[in-house]
Amino acid sequence: MKNVAIRGIALLCLLFSSQLIAGYNVNVTKVKDWPEASGKIAIAPAICPADFDCVWLNETMADYVGAEGYPFTAGPMEVSQGMLEAGVETLDGDSARLVADILGVDSFLIVVVGNSETRTNSAVAVPVYGGGFIVAPNNRAQGGVEIRVISSGGKSLARGSGFGESGFRKGRGVIGKVFDSLIDELLFNDSE
Repeated sequence: MKNVAIRGIALLCLLFSSQLIAGYNVNVTKVKDWPEASGKIAIAPAICPADFDCVWLNETMADYVGAEGYPFTAGPMEVSQGMLEAGVETLDGDSARLVADILGVDSFLIVVVGNSETRTNSAVAVPVYGGGFIVAPNNRAQGGVEIRVISSGGKSLARGSGFGESGFRKGRGVIGKVFDSLIDELLFNDSE
């Protein structure tokens, strides 16, 4: 009887450990003179699908403003306010220059959430002691993010994209992890 219990526990660990596996993949390219070209960077409000909590992402991105080692000097709320003061709807051409002058920045980080969803791929049936099964859904959260850094003159300085998938994070947790990985790749990876 003891061997059956040990085998059952081992099977449970094996089946549920597959849900804990997470994978993140990011890629960022940037101009050769990246640090000098980007200067002080403002983080624009994120562009998100209608079913994603964009307010949460904007608050998360705002945490980078003024943080040690990061060149971000204005967050999504400041950029939104600057856009209102300048009377512009988008950050391109002359409108980017106007907002940059108001905020005292050299470039903008643009963040676009492509998707964020949780899917049930399958169900896992686990035998239990005494007969019967426990059925548990195998949920996988996944999401994609794209970033661009543009100068106040509209020149593209960097672009990147990332995708993540996890069995233990929620959709916005995956997006947050992908965003963090993209920022780390953008700022702290010197390969071009």
